[in-house]
Amino acid sequence: MPCFQHRCTVPLRILALFATLGAVPHVTAAAQGASDVLPHATPALPLSSPADIGWMDKYSLPGTNGVVHAIAGSGNNVVIGGAFTEAGGIAARNIARWDGYGWRALGSGVDSTVLALAVDGGDVYAGGLFTHAGAAAMPHIARWNGSAWQPLGSGVAGEVRALCFRGDSLVVGGHFAIAGGLAVNNIARFRAAAWSACGSGTNGAVNAVAFHGDSLLIGGEFTGRVARWTGTQWLAHASSTNGIVHALLSTTTGLFIGGDFTTAGGIAAARVARYDSGRCVALQGGCNATVRALHADGSDMIAGGDFTTAAGASMRHVARWNGAAWSALGSGTDSSVHAIHRTPSKLLVGGRFAHAGGLAVRSLGFSDADGWHATGYGVDGPIYAMLRLDSLLYVGGFFSHAGGVPAANIACWDGLRWRALGSGTNAPVYALFARGAALYAGGVFTQAGGVAANRIALWDGSTWTALGGGMDNAVDDIDTLGGMLVASGAFSIAGGSSANRVARWNGSAWSAFGSGMNGRVLALASRAGVLHAGGEFTSAGGAACNRVAQWNGASWSAMNGGMNSTVVSLLADDSGVSAAGYFTVADGNAAGRVARWNGTGWNPLGQGMDGPVQHLMHAAGRIVACGEYSLADGQPASRVSEWTGSGWLALGGGPSGTAYCAVQTDSGLFVAGDFDASSGRAAAGIGRWSRPVTTVYHPGWNMFSLPRGPQSFQDAAVAGLTTQDAWRLTVNGYEHPSELRAGEGYWTYFMAADSLAFTGAVLDSVVMVIADAPRWVMIGSVSHTVPASSVRSEPGTALLANSLYGFDGSGYAHPAEIEPGRGYWIYVLQPCTIHVGP
Repeated sequence: MPCFQHRCTVPLRILALFATLGAVPHVTAAAQGASDVLPHATPALPLSSPADIGWMDKYSLPGTNGVVHAIAGSGNNVVIGGAFTEAGGIAARNIARWDGYGWRALGSGVDSTVLALAVDGGDVYAGGLFTHAGAAAMPHIARWNGSAWQPLGSGVAGEVRALCFRGDSLVVGGHFAIAGGLAVNNIARFRAAAWSACGSGTNGAVNAVAFHGDSLLIGGEFTGRVARWTGTQWLAHASSTNGIVHALLSTTTGLFIGGDFTTAGGIAAARVARYDSGRCVALQGGCNATVRALHADGSDMIAGGDFTTAAGASMRHVARWNGAAWSALGSGTDSSVHAIHRTPSKLLVGGRFAHAGGLAVRSLGFSDADGWHATGYGVDGPIYAMLRLDSLLYVGGFFSHAGGVPAANIACWDGLRWRALGSGTNAPVYALFARGAALYAGGVFTQAGGVAANRIALWDGSTWTALGGGMDNAVDDIDTLGGMLVASGAFSIAGGSSANRVARWNGSAWSAFGSGMNGRVLALASRAGVLHAGGEFTSAGGAACNRVAQWNGASWSAMNGGMNSTVVSLLADDSGVSAAGYFTVADGNAAGRVARWNGTGWNPLGQGMDGPVQHLMHAAGRIVACGEYSLADGQPASRVSEWTGSGWLALGGGPSGTAYCAVQTDSGLFVAGDFDASSGRAAAGIGRWSRPVTTVYHPGWNMFSLPRGPQSFQDAAVAGLTTQDAWRLTVNGYEHPSELRAGEGYWTYFMAADSLAFTGAVLDSVVMVIADAPRWVMIGSVSHTVPASSVRSEPGTALLANSLYGFDGSGYAHPAEIEPGRGYWIYVLQPCTIHVGP
């Protein structure tokens, strides 16, 4: 660890000594307006509780578990409001924030529906039906300042439906008579901590507020439905409608009005119209039902609502107007859209729908140049089997969607998104096995890709193929022996011939292994030409075999005394075979659900577990056990742990439910099963754990960053460490940051060479928003080494070509890769959002 005894707060009297310690090297323009010498500091590191170490929350379910009524934000920081209790798998009462990486709650949220949102700098304003924000009374309107909820005076005596900023004034519309103790009648302003009325208000609810030019306009349910504020009174607007107005949008091409009307400004206009130059214009044929949301997308306008057609063409609940014609956004959504928002790269749509573009998105989806996407990457049912093939991760189980993508019981993860394997299977998948480029799936299905395939099938990358007549009952495991494929399970027939629970495929036909077993075979493992089998059976080939047996090429034999209960998993390696399951005795000796075969007998691995072990696999040279247990070697270990050679070690807090399988990849250990969280982080069916990131630093000044999450650490969250240990370059020069953020780079000083182990949530990607440019900025890293080309910006022209630099202690160089725990310089030409990672 760094020499913390040398940490100092740098009194002014010793600043002159910094030159002797060594000035921080810099790219010529990097320190514009800043000193060439930085104060002496030591690295600040994120600390987290052991239960959080290594697990990430990327694999949550998409969207929310309730309706989304409002979306607001800037850049990739987006806030949603509505009537829900979770967003992307995290608990969030009616309001949540997406920071470009994951969902975050705003404290304990609010106690009822949010109908309107507005963002002003770092503050979020929410209005709706709620009466409390956090634990405090805040009637119908509240402000989140980044760390706590604060009231706006005494609030509003009724529901808030619309919020809009103009300068330092917040205009509030809704269905209320009183605001801040004043009679206001449905419309009011909040400025300088005080409420004020806008004349005598309206005689009906205000649903929308917008500024068009210098005019304040409102739309709603009052007489005329659209009105303009002169500064002293309300006047009917020339765009007044014959029905309720739900949305107003001011653009350079005019004022757009949306709602439930058939005329606007005296002309026929079906639910949407544009006002410009003193008159209203209909938009082609309009929409066939209520328009509830309007949003600008460049020079286009996006409308959302209850409609299913625009200009007579199918456009389900969301449509684009380009100034001359309507067009659909793919297949749209399957129910009403209430809110629309544009980020630098995506169009977000919220409402009460379950699907968008055919994806399961749960009330919140986004659209970009590639079509519709979901905001989460979890799976909506249990995963029973998983394997890695080339650079892809395959999962099989009992689910209908993966990351929002329709995927019937089998799917593939490419590191960025999920893909279906054709039309999948018609029933659960229990086993996956790869041989060369071929993927084999086994389970209880009778169809794969729409073709008949009884319990086992082959996926060649584009097509499903049956393996002969398949089996008459479940296939639980697949392996190879002597170049042939071997399958086991609950079947008694394979390819039309008798094959009791184990059979082999020679490429054209199935054949039996002797007379097979008298009970289900759940696990297979081949080693040195010998096939090992485990399951529920008590005899194999007619010989007594307690739940485990081995095939020597001609016959089955017992593996000594075997086990007293079911074997679910077998793992073979150069030194032997490991078994796991429900048993508590192996070879007559106590063995807590896991044991090791040494060639002549079974030996327990430590004290074992207090519950069933479902799967064994190798990771980083160690055996990893997944299951339903809560203790390993008598110590807390939630469903996942590893055998160190002398004992079992928990991998963080682990999944919240049964872990059925695991696979090691370059980016960490993927664990899958039937759970919705891992170590308290959202993980719908699948989670990922990575070991601490260890980074070696040289003596003197280093550029470092946080390669693990959460996204930011304030002083209170980092026991014993402070932000005074880090320096960053701002437009005003070098200064201590108010918090340490993933994605940013910092300078720090080491008295001697050292290595640091970073812990916390895995970060696959980080985002840094740059508001002031042009200038040099310091960026950070993610949890894994990624190509330098993964540093990119939105817009794409914002970064100066060939301006990415790393520092090795003696000078700068263009890096080929971004390494965890290190910081880098890059030159930004214009305000932008910088992304590091996929």
